[in-house]
Amino acid sequence: MKKKGLLQYYPEFKSLYWSPNAWKYVYGIEGTIGHDNYEFISMNTLEEQDQDKTPWAIGGFLGAIPPGLNALFTIGGQYQNAYKAANTQTICPASTAGNPVISKTGAIGEPSSQQKHLLYVEDRTELLTLGLSIRISHDFKDGDTGIDFPVYIFRNKKNNLSGGLRMGWTDKTHDTTFGVFIGGDFSLFQ
Repeated sequence: MKKKGLLQYYPEFKSLYWSPNAWKYVYGIEGTIGHDNYEFISMNTLEEQDQDKTPWAIGGFLGAIPPGLNALFTIGGQYQNAYKAANTQTICPASTAGNPVISKTGAIGEPSSQQKHLLYVEDRTELLTLGLSIRISHDFKDGDTGIDFPVYIFRNKKNNLSGGLRMGWTDKTHDTTFGVFIGGDFSLFQ
């Protein structure tokens, strides 16, 4: 005897808890914390050093699902405290009395703190056999606006959308990026 799945009963189950003609709302807070180790050359001593830093972020969001649509519209904000390694350069000390000069190449100086004050709007939707997401974000700290647009095309062994093509753009540098990604199943609530 072939076992039948219960997925066909999901719309009926969902209608027990939510009216099919009502807006649905989600909200939450999110946070991340990490650890980075930065190696650099001291400007004063020309010695190689390293420093541990702890980047973190905290934010919140509010989302809505309109009646009859398989889409989630979200607005959110995030404060990020990250670090950026100094630029890689070659530094040479001044020569003294005919001694050979030994140059060093690496990040010159300690990592700098990078703070971001982000506000974003996002739409996630399933359309035919694709998963679409578009996020427009603005950093009020440095004035940069960016767009991230992944299109989920590929399915994994469990038939979940988990890979596709991604396009990104920022107005500060006018960089446009294209790529292929694999991993992280698509969901409206991702």
